[in-house]
Amino acid sequence: MSKLAINTIELQAKMDNNLHMEILSLLKNIKRVSPQCVEYALTQSTNLNVWIIKFTWIDAASMHNHFSSESLQSLLTLLASRCSKLYFEKTFSTEG
Repeated sequence: MSKLAINTIELQAKMDNNLHMEILSLLKNIKRVSPQCVEYALTQSTNLNVWIIKFTWIDAASMHNHFSSESLQSLLTLLASRCSKLYFEKTFSTEG
């Protein structure tokens, strides 16, 4: 069994089409430059102004390497400039 690493970013923002497209573009870039990223998702919470970005990594080392990547820093710069709240979390799940 391998342990997948998952990191999430919860953000509070008034999502307009431009911000939505910018985030999706940056997420696609992260996936393109980080083959260890199994998947990513941007979903809206039940609270209309809260969104969740979820990354799933092949292992913890890949996730930790991502934290210092230029692609993540670009995403965080955008989020910090447009969001009123950011929350980060990391978890691990076992895949059989």
